[in-house]
Amino acid sequence: MTLSERPRLLLLGRQHEEWQVRITVQHLLANLLRDQPYDLDLRGATLIEFDLTGCAIGKALFHDAQFISTPKFMDATFHDEVWFFDTSFGIVARMEGATFRVPALAACPTSTP
Repeated sequence: MTLSERPRLLLLGRQHEEWQVRITVQHLLANLLRDQPYDLDLRGATLIEFDLTGCAIGKALFHDAQFISTPKFMDATFHDEVWFFDTSFGIVARMEGATFRVPALAACPTSTP
């Protein structure tokens, strides 16, 4: 390994660690939402392997959020408003069986194949 390669490897290691922390926090959040609905404010968040399948969600704000991989909301129940303005999906979101007690509000012009 050359001296010029070391900072890049260090950066890649830190990115991997950051992603692991994000995924762990998202799993903890999903476990919390399986018992009762809570409001989510994830404006501007980068969400990796985001999965709220079967969860109960209160008000949800996803303004300017970026979903890495397919976000999953299958069989989730949204009890309040859901906002997806300027949200970036790497691929379409999975929402089969999701229930919206209040209409979701979305303006998601950003999608990267």
